[in-house]
Amino acid sequence: AQFSCGSQSLAAVGKQIAVTGWREVLATPGPDDADGEDAQRSQVLPALHAGLSCPVGKVDLKALKTL
Repeated sequence: AQFSCGSQSLAAVGKQIAVTGWREVLATPGPDDADGEDAQRSQVLPALHAGLSCPVGKVDLKALKTL
């Protein structure tokens, strides 16, 4: 999904689970799974369609650099 807010462009990636199947039986969270880095990378996105508008609650723009 790609969004724009003013002059800023934002992108979100994730998945939409259609059928849990075997994951429903075997997916028990382990001690390393509690809100870790993997949880952020594999977020479940809501159903989206073209032209959908999303309210923006707060914008905090910071000029940072990666080392």
